[in-house]
Amino acid sequence: MTRTKSYFANTVEEALGLARQEFGDEALLLDSRKSRPGEEYLGAYEVVAGVQEAPATTGAVAGDEACEDAAPRRVSGEIAALRRELERMSGMLMHLASNMTALRRAELEPLMAELARAGTGPELIHQIMRRIPERPQTDGLAALAALRASVIEEIARRLVCEARLDRDAGEKQTVALVGPPGSGKTATLVKLAVKYGLEKRRAAAFITTDTYRIAAAAQLQAYAAILGVPCAVVEHGGALAHALEEFKSKDLVLIDTPGFSAGEWDLAADWSRCLLSRREIEIHLVLSATARWEDLERLLSAWRIFDPGFLIFTRMDETAAAGGALTAAIMSGLPVSFLGKGQSVPEDIAPASADEMLAFLAAPVVARSATA
Repeated sequence: MTRTKSYFANTVEEALGLARQEFGDEALLLDSRKSRPGEEYLGAYEVVAGVQEAPATTGAVAGDEACEDAAPRRVSGEIAALRRELERMSGMLMHLASNMTALRRAELEPLMAELARAGTGPELIHQIMRRIPERPQTDGLAALAALRASVIEEIARRLVCEARLDRDAGEKQTVALVGPPGSGKTATLVKLAVKYGLEKRRAAAFITTDTYRIAAAAQLQAYAAILGVPCAVVEHGGALAHALEEFKSKDLVLIDTPGFSAGEWDLAADWSRCLLSRREIEIHLVLSATARWEDLERLLSAWRIFDPGFLIFTRMDETAAAGGALTAAIMSGLPVSFLGKGQSVPEDIAPASADEMLAFLAAPVVARSATA
């Protein structure tokens, strides 16, 4: 008597292996063929395998002892068969899951590559892709558009944008801008002073602690003179406390700080303690959107000594791929307050928005290809 069964797998050898897991090494290959339409998801091939079973013993069983042993042997055999069937089903499910994972990765590959080209960190890419829902019931560009929308939605859900300078006259606020050299702190400070100070009829004042870089204080003093706002130059923590007391009647006090280099972290630590000792000061870390995620990750780690509560990204107009800035915002967990996009004062600064930071992903593939 021959017992047969069908197995699905990507190769005949793999299917025969499944058969031998169930039937043992005596399993024989009886037939093989490509899977029928609609069954490909189970595997590329259907294999029929079988095993020759010994004929059932007939006639009376000699003695009561033989009768007593028959039932346990039968139960044991049934349990073994059930275990083999469960193992076979487990193998099939693992194989199916592997096939589905490969299919899922293939359909998401274009978007993963696009995020990578935009400078998005690999860890964030994988986090996002694991959260994308199942493939839409569409094909071609429609499917890709639906997946793109899901990716944008998932990234936007993780991104926090929060600008807190839009206050009425009479509301007090003190903001310090910190960040690496060349990130655009001074220009950003002036834009904020005009947009959220003068244009809102809020009395503003400048403080600069940057007495290390040549002409840095003079540059801010020149801006202050043009705008008609007071500007204090301070060289140590005591002078900072005095300037804050002097400007306590102002609605908006903006503090500019040096861009400390790698060899100046002792000095940076001193100023971080001064700023953090004043609880009324909001600290915004200013970074360039043109930087790679690897560099931004290093800067986030270094400037953590200032315990920034917000991020500002400048030079958004100089890059079409803000993936690094996007990764920095999400992986740091810090809200993005403002985005800078040029040199014009105050037009080239605006409250941060997910739409702006995700603009490189929002355009349809066809549109970007046409302009490439």
